[in-house]
Amino acid sequence: MKKRNLLRKRNRVGFLFILPWLVGIVLFFAQTIVNLLRYSFTDLQVVQGQGFVFNALPNGAFTHYINAFTRDAQFPQILSASLSEMLYRIPIILVFSLVVAMILNQDFKGRGVMRSVFFIPLLISSGVIASIIKTSLTSTVMSADSSDNLFNAALLTQMLYRFGLPDNLVNTVGSLVSNVTDLVWSSSVQIIVFIMGLMTIPVSHYEVAHVEGATAWETFWYVTFPAVFPYIFVNLVYTVIDHFVSYDNAVMKYIMNTAYKDYKYSYAAAMCWIYFIIIIAALGVMTWAVSLLSPMREKKAKR
Repeated sequence: MKKRNLLRKRNRVGFLFILPWLVGIVLFFAQTIVNLLRYSFTDLQVVQGQGFVFNALPNGAFTHYINAFTRDAQFPQILSASLSEMLYRIPIILVFSLVVAMILNQDFKGRGVMRSVFFIPLLISSGVIASIIKTSLTSTVMSADSSDNLFNAALLTQMLYRFGLPDNLVNTVGSLVSNVTDLVWSSSVQIIVFIMGLMTIPVSHYEVAHVEGATAWETFWYVTFPAVFPYIFVNLVYTVIDHFVSYDNAVMKYIMNTAYKDYKYSYAAAMCWIYFIIIIAALGVMTWAVSLLSPMREKKAKR
């Protein structure tokens, strides 16, 4: 009975926490979402003196959705490339974030300063400003001679190719290594979340593991990993969404160019909904995979 009451209290607290977001969605975004759906099923034209004119599509309401995969040669390729990059990029970001968080969770002088360095990207506006800053930092780093550049990933990519790894994985790793700024920028939120998870682990758990003679590797898998596993899921969801809606994402750029340069508003709206459905599907698959891993993690922790 007490557990049920506690669960209800937690559910109420969670609902109150997201209530401002829900109110904002209803008041400011609901009408826009409905209009965007309406645009995708019609042919929106801007006529001088009349404003927006909605014309019926001659081949049916789903013409734009069908054309996105049958007549548009660029959109499927850009979309598949973005999905492939996500599959390789997200695990690298999560592993990097967890390693950095474990380092920053150690007791050493200047720990607060180092944590603030990884917190800086959160203080700077995202979108165009963030893209300009990252581009400036990248050009500064890459301006040095490539043979003496610390961030030159040519040697690493050659070694990965010799191991027979896929080209997409090698290109993603090489891009992240050669552009450390982008990797750190993409990992700032995840590092902070992992630090929060590590701080919830009682010190006594590590003391018991040390007394029992557990190695550092065993301590990580039986103490640290089970405690931060829920935070891995949170970071996974955030990283997926951040990747899909990033200003630098090729799909986002293609959709915006279609709408604001080619003036194909209805077709761009249809691609937005296709992209949105794919994002929801990806999150659903990841949630399902994590739900399968949770019982395995609990059994391993009990052992």
